Amino acid sequence: MELSGFSLLALKALNKTPEQRGDIVSLLKERVPNVSMEEAGQAGRELNRNGYLASYKEGKRVISAALNKKGIDYPKGSF
Repeated sequence: MELSGFSLLALKALNKTPEQRGDIVSLLKERVPNVSMEEAGQAGRELNRNGYLASYKEGKRVISAALNKKGIDYPKGSF
């Protein structure tokens, strides 16, 4: 199953074990405050269903690029 846009960013932003995935929504809101609760919730549901993991370092680059494309100035080192 292919993930939606923000879920892909979420997976890359959070390096979490399966036991830690339940708190993805609050982690996303903490690390990427410009993301809506709806986007964070959808990402959390998709990631919990699919069990994806990724590196935090890679995620910072991907989230920064995606937010900048949405017109939100979000430098790489800001979270």
